[in-house]
Amino acid sequence: MKKGPNKKAGETGKNVRATFRFTEPRKAKFVGFVAETGRKHDSARRVGVSYATICLHARKDAAFAAAVEEALELHNDRIDEEIDRRGRLGISRDIWYQGVVVGREVNFSDRLLELRAKAKHPDYQDKLTVDQTTTVHGMVDMGIGDLDPVDRAALRALLEAKVKEKQQDEVVDVE
Repeated sequence: MKKGPNKKAGETGKNVRATFRFTEPRKAKFVGFVAETGRKHDSARRVGVSYATICLHARKDAAFAAAVEEALELHNDRIDEEIDRRGRLGISRDIWYQGVVVGREVNFSDRLLELRAKAKHPDYQDKLTVDQTTTVHGMVDMGIGDLDPVDRAALRALLEAKVKEKQQDEVVDVE
């Protein structure tokens, strides 16, 4: 078959979707890639389907959606294990001198343990406190409908003046 301008090599003009159905073996591969990488978009690309296809199947197939979530949890658990290992046991590296390995050193990651502790334990989390004092003058519980007609007219005039002032400021800013 002759290649047209919109044809890719090997494409026959048949329904391409029919040749790349998201079958159970592909779903299993996808779940495996998610457990390995933790990335659903990349995993979808690796099994030859779009991320939209993944979302569609996850909505329709509760077992598939649960398997994907379990794969993500497995990936996160592996990350936690690696953080713990690097923080407690360290990483062993060769010491080189003039092109020859002369020893080994173990480097520990205090920062990884610190970040893990902040994520997992409330006692280690950064504390943020906000003190706010607000003073309200006048009648708070009163609604606009409760105002007498004179006060309501004054409020309306004040608000209209503010809106007009803001509109004039915007016109000046555009120029």
